[in-house]
Amino acid sequence: MSGSLPWSNSAPMAPTNDPNELLRRIEQNTSGMLTWMKILVGAVVVLVIINLFFI
Repeated sequence: MSGSLPWSNSAPMAPTNDPNELLRRIEQNTSGMLTWMKILVGAVVVLVIINLFFI
């Protein structure tokens, strides 16, 4: 397994030595990770609020 997630919708890319392409891929991966982190933090906040009001 090359490190790609099973639910990832992007096709695996061939390694390249082009610095601009590498930076673009890093930026794309980072923005995707930040999006998921925002979703997870939001879900945790909602769960904590629900627990505070119903316990």
